[in-house]
Amino acid sequence: MQTTRFRASAALLAATTLTLVTGCSLLGGSNTAEVCAEARTAYARYMTQIQAVPANVPAQWKAPTDALAAKLDGLAAKADDATLKKTLKSESTTLRAAVTPLTTGDTTQLTKSTAATPRNLGRACD
Repeated sequence: MQTTRFRASAALLAATTLTLVTGCSLLGGSNTAEVCAEARTAYARYMTQIQAVPANVPAQWKAPTDALAAKLDGLAAKADDATLKKTLKSESTTLRAAVTPLTTGDTTQLTKSTAATPRNLGRACD
């Protein structure tokens, strides 16, 4: 049962990648397009790393999740657009909060966070 839940979580995480990949568009006059492209790449890399971790060992998702949160913080500092900056900071904070329960095998917060991240970044990048 628990392995099935982890596999379902991993499948949901993979499905959300498409939303992020298509959500970032090019905007003129700022570095938004560049930052969005970097966020898209970081998120895709994260999803690849997460999918390589065995579903029954969610504690190993911590390092890639922390790395993504750090990357989003860096992109927030780089972003010219205030909305994008705020969204990136919010997503990194949410990801970090979702890491702690992973040590006990609880993927609920991480699943919710990573499902929302592509949608939220897509809105900020459009």
